[in-house]
Amino acid sequence: MIPEIYENVEQARRTLLQRRDMMNLDEVPEPVRAGIARVFGEDLTPEQAVARLLADVRARGDEALREWTTRIDGLSMGALEVPAEEWQTAYDRLPADLVEAMTLSAERIRDFHARQPIPCWTTDAMGGKMGQRLMPLERVGVYVPGGTAPLPSSLLMAAIPARVAGVD
Repeated sequence: MIPEIYENVEQARRTLLQRRDMMNLDEVPEPVRAGIARVFGEDLTPEQAVARLLADVRARGDEALREWTTRIDGLSMGALEVPAEEWQTAYDRLPADLVEAMTLSAERIRDFHARQPIPCWTTDAMGGKMGQRLMPLERVGVYVPGGTAPLPSSLLMAAIPARVAGVD
């Protein structure tokens, strides 16, 4: 299934698969600089923009998320959690072949992450007791950008490893 903004698979490949790592560029492309200036009201580097956004979310929580969503995406958000009835309605409207593909992807992602051992451990071998104790978070939020294309893989690759790690 190709999003409506792409005319064909080849156009999607030329755009989505040709994106560059914006954090490792010697020079930030003008459209990126213009977007940052539009959102932040001043000329910032991508690193400065991200740092500012993260600091604001740490300081103001959900209210900052709502404000940044409006500023960046032009969307106004109400509740941050989608009610179960809306999930079910959206799921029921998905084409069967997409459900099948996403189910297979989810199974493969779950299997991959279940095979990654993340043991807790302790040792006295380095002159004192030290170690690692891993405890899952009770709850996490997952941001799935809509932008230029719907990215269900972002949801799968964020939510499934969290569940495998023990997040309720």
